[in-house]
Amino acid sequence: MDYSEVNKIEVLDSVEEVNKKLDRYWTLLAVQTVTESNQTKLSFVVGWTHSEDEETYVRQRSRHKDAF
Repeated sequence: MDYSEVNKIEVLDSVEEVNKKLDRYWTLLAVQTVTESNQTKLSFVVGWTHSEDEETYVRQRSRHKDAF
C-alpha cells in the first residue's frame, strides 16, 4: 500500500476510538493482530489523508453538510 498521501498515522486499540476517528474523516488503513502475553487483540491503523489540519477540515465539512 502506498502511504505517500498519508499525513499522519495513528494506531488505536479500540473500536470506539476508531469510530470516532472515522466520524472525523480519517481513513482506516489496516487492521492487524497483536499478540501480547498469550493474548491476541486487534490493532487498528488510521491515517489522516487531507491537506488541511483535522479541525479545519472537520469544520469545513460541517459547514458544507449544513448547506444541503
